[in-house]
Amino acid sequence: MARIRCAIYTRKSTEEGLDQDFNSLDAQREACEAYIKSQAHEGWQLDPKRYDDGGFSGGNMERPALQRLMEAIRARQVDRIVVYKIDRLTRSLADFAKLAEDLDSVDATFVSVTQSFNTATSMGRLTLNMLLSFAQFEREVTAERIRDKIAASKAKGLWMGGRVPTGYDADGRSLKVNDEEANTIRRLFDLYLELGQVPKVVEQAAREGLLTKRYQAKTGRMLGGRPFTRGLIYRILSNAHYIGRIPHKDTSYPGQHQAIIDQATWDKVQAKLAAANCTKGGRYVSGTLSGRLYDADGIAMTRHTANPRGKVYTYYLSGEVSPHDWRIRATDIEGCVTWSTRQIIKGLRPSDVDELNSPSQIKAFETAQAELLERSRAKILDLVETIALGPSDIRIQLSRSQLEDAIETNLHSNTRLKRKFDVELIKRKHELKLVYDATVTYPDPVLQQALLKAIGWKARLVAGDTMTDIAKADSLSVQVTARRMRLAVLSPTIQMTIAKGTQPASLTLQRIISSQLPLCWKAQEKLLLEQGN
Repeated sequence: MARIRCAIYTRKSTEEGLDQDFNSLDAQREACEAYIKSQAHEGWQLDPKRYDDGGFSGGNMERPALQRLMEAIRARQVDRIVVYKIDRLTRSLADFAKLAEDLDSVDATFVSVTQSFNTATSMGRLTLNMLLSFAQFEREVTAERIRDKIAASKAKGLWMGGRVPTGYDADGRSLKVNDEEANTIRRLFDLYLELGQVPKVVEQAAREGLLTKRYQAKTGRMLGGRPFTRGLIYRILSNAHYIGRIPHKDTSYPGQHQAIIDQATWDKVQAKLAAANCTKGGRYVSGTLSGRLYDADGIAMTRHTANPRGKVYTYYLSGEVSPHDWRIRATDIEGCVTWSTRQIIKGLRPSDVDELNSPSQIKAFETAQAELLERSRAKILDLVETIALGPSDIRIQLSRSQLEDAIETNLHSNTRLKRKFDVELIKRKHELKLVYDATVTYPDPVLQQALLKAIGWKARLVAGDTMTDIAKADSLSVQVTARRMRLAVLSPTIQMTIAKGTQPASLTLQRIISSQLPLCWKAQEKLLLEQGN
């Protein structure tokens, strides 16, 4: 009879009651041990090692005992995991899929003592997925309750924890002014009103020896005490805590703490920042990439606006010294950077944060991470420090200080905030079209508008209008109108692809009107879709 080595895994979300002589983890283990004994005739044998995670959420896989168990399984020291309930193992469908894949790769399985089903059958897998769906639903509802509680508490002006702003010290559910640090904050506001430019404020603050807040991490290490960076000063100048308010998402509420900056100074600084943001030169502008985006030659790209025929187009252009004269639409590159930044944020795990141990701390981190992902494009772009755009990839570096402030906690020094993403640059007349992810659709407004007009022209032609009448109504020549009319005779598949924005990046308006289109729809699709891929 084949021997089946069984390891028991137990978990409890909170630390409450774990100090008792017989707690929830012991109860789970006792039930699992009894079940294994009942299967001794099948060759089941108990692994004496304990894999207990007390005080850890089932919403992620960052649990020490579970990680040790998975290492034992990969080393083929364990054949089967035994749990009291499926949600003790995981509450996430995505995590379960990864877990099942790891188990299948080494021919391991798992069993739930109180939920009897066979995952080798399709019905068993369906049952399991249904159970996990409810477990994930319960976790998401709990997260929503936490978010609602945080929002309600902030609306009452309470400090809900996280990174304490420079100038204050934590005082329970409020903040108290740190006089020495408060003087630093007032000096930064005065410098900005005096100098008018954040880079100059950074230089002057360094000359005067102004430093960020020093604090002790849970590891005992002293952090902070660094010179102010440009991004951090922008955050300070727009931080509503300093006028006695509690910010929450895109609004703020009257706080229960004392203001450091008076309202008149605050209003002057905000007006000055707003005026500076109207400048689209090669300096940092909130919500744009100017001053942070570089082309493949290392040349800074700046944001420019064109206004032909009353229609506004916005591009990022390389500097005059660039040998390649890069030109890319703002919507393309800003969309790419926003998507890439969200991928980096999604990749953060509780293990990336300093001493994140208790379930409440983990839940607070997950809530802050979810709220961060829901931010607007402009606020997501403000987290980016530098972007290097190459011929086939883009490298995104996030600002550590900006990100730590956003999630209101400290990241480990080795947390990776720089990622490379594969991209495809398609030459399109005088500009480059950027394609950055196969799962994201890329609607082409120029092509979609041309298709819509061509269909309308075709209907007018059928109704009896001449090509001259149609061209004159749109202020176009008959030749241009005739060439663009070709879009109306494209196959339904191609038209639907353009409408959905799922066409190949190489399928542009110019390519269609310059191609010798066959009458056969299948031949059109082979020419424009298959070849375009």
